[in-house]
Amino acid sequence: MTGQHFADRAIGATPGSAAQSTATGAGPDRRTWVIRAGWDAATIDWMFRFVLLYPDGEPNDPVVLVSPTSTFEIDEIITVGGEQRRVVAIEDEVSPELVAQGFGGVLVVEPV
Repeated sequence: MTGQHFADRAIGATPGSAAQSTATGAGPDRRTWVIRAGWDAATIDWMFRFVLLYPDGEPNDPVVLVSPTSTFEIDEIITVGGEQRRVVAIEDEVSPELVAQGFGGVLVVEPV
């Protein structure tokens, strides 16, 4: 079900009905969205995907962070896979291949 069709169905949904639920998907720009249907309206929250790498170029485990936040700061602490990581660098450029896969950036992280 597309986001628009879900939103059309969800508006005015009866609490507990099939229309009052959550749906996810991806837009044409590959960003992930979440729709939460409520009593009178549906809201769309954009989700952003980032690749997480260690300073030596090795991937973090997990290698993907999905976040409602599109920007991060150096020295910011993030939690991924139940563990904390410090952002030590933010790559200036994102390869076209990563963009095509829906990634918004690369964060270089280290364990806290």
